[in-house]
Formats: sequence, C-alpha cells, structure tokens
Amino acid sequence: YFRCASVAFFVLGAICYWLGDSVREISSALWKSAVVFGSDFHSYVRGSCAQNNRIPALVLCCVAIVAIFIRLQFISQPMRYDESFTYVQYAAKPLWISLTDYSYPNNHLFHTFLVHLRTNVFGNHPWSVRLPAFLAGILLIPASYILAKALYGNIAAMLTAGVVAASSWLVDYSTNARGYTIIT
Repeated sequence: YFRCASVAFFVLGAICYWLGDSVREISSALWKSAVVFGSDFHSYVRGSCAQNNRIPALVLCCVAIVAIFIRLQFISQPMRYDESFTYVQYAAKPLWISLTDYSYPNNHLFHTFLVHLRTNVFGNHPWSVRLPAFLAGILLIPASYILAKALYGNIAAMLTAGVVAASSWLVDYSTNARGYTIIT
C-alpha cells in the first residue's frame, strides 16, 4: 500500500508543481464554491427553522427518529447471500483490487469503498457492513422531503417523508449491504 501511495503522491506532487498556477486557480475556485454552498445551505436551514416552519421541521425529525428505530430492528439480522458475496468478494479485499474489479454487476463501487472503510474501523460485523446503506437510508428521508416540498408543497413533503420512513422496501434496502439506498 505505502509504496503505491508514495508513488501516487509523488506523481500528484509533480503534476501540481508542473501545473502550479492552474492547480491554485482550481483549488481556489473549489474552495470558493464550497464556501458559497455552505453559506447557501446555512441560509436554507435557518429559513426552514424560522418561526412559521418549526412544526414541519419537528415532524420531520420525529419521522426520522421513528425510521431510525424501525431500521435498527433489522440491522443485525443474519447476512444474506448477496451481502456476504459482496463483502467477501469485494469489500474485504484491498481497495486497489475491489475498486478495479467489476466482474459482476454486484459490485457497487462507492458502496464497496464505504463498506471497506467501515469494516476496517469497526470490524466485520453485520451492522458495520450495513452501516453505509443504513445511513443512506436515513438520509433518504430528508432528501425526499426537500424534493417533494420543492415540487408539491409542505403537505405532500410530509406524506412523502412518512412513506419513505415506513416503506418496507426502503427499510429492507436500508438494512441490506448492497448499496441500493446510496443509488436511490
């Protein structure tokens, strides 16, 4: 790992030195866009938490908490074949192997990357293998709320968040280490 990483960082450093001004301009533009995004997101959150929008925010938090408890009931269930196959065949191997092997469409690369990181930190327990899908399944609730609110209004957004939180298919996908919730 370290030899490959050192070669990669050496090449990256040489490219950055060679391209100097371009790299500074790109990194400066990226930093400015990140600051603007953070500012816009902060303004959106403050606007959503204004006095007249506190009830929908409270309801959304309650729905998310209920969804977390529903999903926690299933996160430690026995591993299924496809989850186990994905972990053993891809995520348990070194990253340079697992992220370059697409011999089956069973390997969702970003999900494999996240599972690899999580299992290196927490061990290879069913809950740690499923943690990326679990977190993506929880984040799907506010994402669907925001989209439905932008398209159809507050009442439809509340209903959408409730359906996403309680949907048996989405609960199953949130507790199945396959990457479906990340794709969603």
